[in-house]
Amino acid sequence: NASTSPSHQRDIKARKTSSIHQFIHYRLSCWLLSTGVSIGSIDQLTGRPISHHPFFILQTFFQWIAHRPTQVITHTHTHRLHQARSNAAMFPSTSSAWNSIDRLLLTLDHELSLIPAIAFLALVGYFVHIILSTVARLVAAFVRSVHRILIQFQQSSVVIKEEHGNNDDGDTDNDRRVTAAATVISILPTRRQMITVVLLLAVASDIGAQIRHAFDGHVMNQPVGQVQGASSQLTDLIVGPDSKLQQILKLVPDLVQGPSPPRLLYNRHVQFIPWMLQNEIHRQQGLPYQRLHIDVTDCHDKLSQDCSRILAQSSVAHQSPTCHKDDQHKANITTSLSHANAQTNTTREQQQCNDNAADDSATAMKETITIDVFPPFDDVDSPYNQNFNASSPVIFFNPGLRCYSQDLPGTTIVRKAYEAGFRSIVVNRRGHTPDQKLQSPRWNLFGDVDDMEQVYWHVKHKLVAPNTAMFFHGISSGTAVTVTSLSKWDRRRWEHPDQPSPSFVASVSITPGYDISRVLGRDRFLWPYNDVLLPGVKDTFVLQNEALLRQFDSDAVDSMLAATNLQDFVHAAAPFSGFGNQTMYYREINPINEVRDITTPKLVLNSIDDPCCNINNLYESSPYENHDGKSYAQMIAETKRAIVAVTKTGSHCPFLDAPRDGSFVTRDPVTGGWMLNSWADRVAVEFYRAALDVYNERRFM
Repeated sequence: NASTSPSHQRDIKARKTSSIHQFIHYRLSCWLLSTGVSIGSIDQLTGRPISHHPFFILQTFFQWIAHRPTQVITHTHTHRLHQARSNAAMFPSTSSAWNSIDRLLLTLDHELSLIPAIAFLALVGYFVHIILSTVARLVAAFVRSVHRILIQFQQSSVVIKEEHGNNDDGDTDNDRRVTAAATVISILPTRRQMITVVLLLAVASDIGAQIRHAFDGHVMNQPVGQVQGASSQLTDLIVGPDSKLQQILKLVPDLVQGPSPPRLLYNRHVQFIPWMLQNEIHRQQGLPYQRLHIDVTDCHDKLSQDCSRILAQSSVAHQSPTCHKDDQHKANITTSLSHANAQTNTTREQQQCNDNAADDSATAMKETITIDVFPPFDDVDSPYNQNFNASSPVIFFNPGLRCYSQDLPGTTIVRKAYEAGFRSIVVNRRGHTPDQKLQSPRWNLFGDVDDMEQVYWHVKHKLVAPNTAMFFHGISSGTAVTVTSLSKWDRRRWEHPDQPSPSFVASVSITPGYDISRVLGRDRFLWPYNDVLLPGVKDTFVLQNEALLRQFDSDAVDSMLAATNLQDFVHAAAPFSGFGNQTMYYREINPINEVRDITTPKLVLNSIDDPCCNINNLYESSPYENHDGKSYAQMIAETKRAIVAVTKTGSHCPFLDAPRDGSFVTRDPVTGGWMLNSWADRVAVEFYRAALDVYNERRFM
């Protein structure tokens, strides 16, 4: 009652204009405990400016604690909060309060985790300082010793021994021993340095998180202890109803074990450091891909009646062996694959290609996208092709944000796939190929399903042998088009069996964000990564194509350039996707819309400490009517052939691992050198191999 009194309202209004509140509202950050706990981020915890709700956090906290006093004590670990939220239906009035506190604690947990990252960087710098200072002292001691020897040698030639006596010789020897000991002591690290190193090691290794995770159980659904034992590094394992998935789990023991990173690389931010350094080294070295250009077609308006006809004609063109602008390349592919029907009469098919090419350019948006293949198809004598042929299984890769074939991010998964006998085909989405501008104002940050289908038919009918096993792999933002495509194609297969639909033996998604209408907001894609990536996204997709995009929708370009976070950028970019507006865009391409329609065996890997794809995304209740208020975790559990593994650590993509042998590096099968051991890469390849055994019949679909 007091909160609605006029005096209380005046007090709230006064607080809005106070200098302290202005500091918070304008995000002037102060650091607590010498870390990255940013007070400025509090205005993002509820997804709206804190100026609209000055006491929202305190009000919701006390409301929540009044209804759930025992939960405050028992659920102290951040990811266990999801289990309590699953029971929130008992107290509907506290649901919004619980979600707000959940986001608050997870955000603070994220920013507190910056302490070990800062300590790790300080430790590295301090080690460098100790090494350099020790070398400097060693050099100085050596110079002093040489200088002392020279002086003593000069004195010995002029000083008469009788004046000193034999006792003086003993004194001189003692002096030398004392001097030598002092020199050694001066070279050794000081006590203060040793204490500093120990403290930095303790903080950088994130001991608190390691102890906490050692006692963590499952979040919801199936208890992990019943699957792989108490030593598991998983917090949750969601398995669909298909009984064959249990065979998969037996064939992939590493999946149910989870990653065990080195102690010093346990922290979510620290894992990024060696991982990004390796990625940059691999990017500079480069993999010897074969670059292929594929012409794809899209519509100005994807929802128009003519669009289905245009896309169907384009698919026919890619399925026809005669529709290729490079006859010599076509001949090489035909020869290498030794197709039995290579000499068939192509007159009718060529005429169909010409008819398709005659489409009205006013209703079709054409683009040339690139795919990179390793090992290459066009060099059968390459040493990389020794164990490969046209029937070798193929993995389609959808890279992450602003990434391409040399940085998916990282290429260790391509190297692991090569080691296991899988050929990799990286699909560089529109706007993602370096130094290649857009040809038409059609672009989608998360990828286009129609483009992907045209690439699929091109590969299936022009590059690989019939019945070649094919797999679908998405990383980070590349998981959106992977899941959306599968849901549409699998649904088409059982609704319209007479229509051709792309099919895969299995698919993997690494660190998906689920609901893409909210995944990139500041309360989910956390600081500093949102601010770090946003300028690069604007430069890659907007500034490099600004003139072309402004001809189509100048206001949308202005909105994209004015966006202050990645989610606002995606909202503003909706007109360039072909769906006209933001509402239709998310209705058509949001991967969680029809996730339960997927029948392809699907593995999803997430980590509770992911700073870019908040684990809340998986466990929150869906706001969409056709989902009946269920969480995405519950919806995936109902998906026939889906598995979701949630790990205690792994960050966003690295999933660094030191398996049973204790080594956090493994041999690079391409160069023969060394590379970081990634649990996600190893599990993905093992999953594909197991799926090829368990679901082998799918390659004949």
